[in-house]
Amino acid sequence: MLSNSSGIYQERDDFILIGLTGWTGSGCSTAANILRNEKFPKIRMPDINLLDGNEKRKALIVHNYISKNWTPFFCIKVSAILTVIMLEMERDVLLNFLNGFGFENYQHLNELFHEHDAIVYSEMDVLDFYEEAARVNAKIQSAIGLDDYTVLYQCVGNLVRSGAVPFEKSDCVPIQIIPRKIVSIVECHKKLKPGKNYYVIDAIRNPFEAVYLKDRFSAFYLVGVTVDNDVRRARLFKKGMEYFDVAVMDVKEGVSLKDIDISQDEKLRISNLVKDDRDNKICLQNISACLEKCDIYLENPDDPIFSPDYDNPAELAKGLATYVSLMQRPGLITPTAIERVMQIAVTAKLNSGCLSRQVGAVVTDEDYAVLSIGWNDVAKGQVSCLLRNAQYYVRGNDPEAFSDYELRNVAFREAVKIKVDVVSANKTNGRVFSYCFKDVYNDLTKQKNQVHTRALHAEENAFLQLAKRGGAVSGGYLFTTASPCELCSKKSYQMGVRKIYYVDPYPGIATSNILESGAARPELELFKGAIGRAYHQLYHSVMPYKDEMELLLK
Repeated sequence: MLSNSSGIYQERDDFILIGLTGWTGSGCSTAANILRNEKFPKIRMPDINLLDGNEKRKALIVHNYISKNWTPFFCIKVSAILTVIMLEMERDVLLNFLNGFGFENYQHLNELFHEHDAIVYSEMDVLDFYEEAARVNAKIQSAIGLDDYTVLYQCVGNLVRSGAVPFEKSDCVPIQIIPRKIVSIVECHKKLKPGKNYYVIDAIRNPFEAVYLKDRFSAFYLVGVTVDNDVRRARLFKKGMEYFDVAVMDVKEGVSLKDIDISQDEKLRISNLVKDDRDNKICLQNISACLEKCDIYLENPDDPIFSPDYDNPAELAKGLATYVSLMQRPGLITPTAIERVMQIAVTAKLNSGCLSRQVGAVVTDEDYAVLSIGWNDVAKGQVSCLLRNAQYYVRGNDPEAFSDYELRNVAFREAVKIKVDVVSANKTNGRVFSYCFKDVYNDLTKQKNQVHTRALHAEENAFLQLAKRGGAVSGGYLFTTASPCELCSKKSYQMGVRKIYYVDPYPGIATSNILESGAARPELELFKGAIGRAYHQLYHSVMPYKDEMELLLK
């Protein structure tokens, strides 16, 4: 008979795998270093006495629990895994690859790898090989400097994922090589060191790697570390990176070139530098897509007391301690009001039939009571793009799903027919082949106008649902899974929204040109908390808390 609840939580308590993601400079490595701490007292937490009410009560519950149950994490660095892959390469192939970069600093790499030629890696176990590669990786960064190191590993990562260079003989698709290496290290470590096994990955930069790990481990959580872009870039400048190099790095990580404030000549230079990378988007780093798939979001703002590069910022440490506690003991505390509402927005976005991006939005009053819900989709009575079959369109079937323009415009029909002809029945493998009207129309007319989207935006739909019932939002909040565009920002301003919570920043000048203007500026706040699958895993207790207390009495 159970005398306490420990056995029920044993599996959750014994294994945790956290994958960190975020733009370079956000603080993924800082988060990893916090989790690696051997003792909880070494982690600098905020002063609980500065809090009050339920916020203070929750912080005390977390503090009491994590101080008794802290377990250090074993850090798996993706850059070290890429070094593993390079060390596995044939030496002449590797040196030709490195020389192809054309940087003088890479001559140091030739010498570094030459030092390790005598090591017989085939005789090492997976864990020893990884730890040796981690030491080589640290030497590489020291030898060539942060700028060249970042460029090198971005390039190597993209080439591994695309299969452009034969880094290893493998029966898996190239996009799975990095996550499968992670799995092999985890399994080897668990075998050699039984007991509690907590792991943190620094850092995941492709969304399909995160999907692979989510499918492989139920205890995997993708954690996004976020910070204001200006703060992030200032940190990189402080570390010695030049403005142009930071811009190149941002574009390689998925930032749109049009959203970077540099001259047209510099944009052209960057465009030429990344031109080859854009050919296989699925295999590239894409931090924005990674952040969309996160289970938990933590902010890493500059500390008002310590410098930005301080290795243990209190706000980030507090978030990590809270969610590690909930991973160990689901239901230890209840969600915040902000988490509760954003979870509704995340659920709402799944109703969207948009082919490009699903977005959900919720409007609340000042007490976080829900007033309306919306998602990006076509007007009521029309058919969403996801449900429109391009083959039916070309053949003249299902005319109700298509507009008069589409049915009557010969040039448009021919443009879609070319796409349908390219995608044979074998390529679709039973799936419906759909097309984006905006993309086809813009290609046909040589435009880049966003106004031709068929769908209303999620925020528009939420505001319209509210207006249909005669409701008002003045002084309330807007929750959206992507920060509002220029048009929705104007509507938010006009509706009197006081604060906008968002998960993923939308490209453009909506914030700087619309929201940051005038006398009644809405406050824009990056979401912090758990959503999606993690919301249920972390806040749904395995057994009722009352029953846990009853077991203690026995």
